[in-house]
Amino acid sequence: MLTVWLRDLEAAGLVECLVQPTIPVSIRCRLSAGGIDLRRALQPITHYARWESGDGGGPAAATGS
Repeated sequence: MLTVWLRDLEAAGLVECLVQPTIPVSIRCRLSAGGIDLRRALQPITHYARWESGDGGGPAAATGS
């Protein structure tokens, strides 16, 4: 299931995965430039949602104030 999800994210250009030919096979994944841009775009929404739910975050956390 995780493999399918990572392949979908890679196909969407959000992650980059590198297969290392070890035994067992090892795969290293990281956010691509597109994934980093998406994370930056979603951060204010995430902070607001946490603030609204009373779980911290909020406008002050989003700006660092």
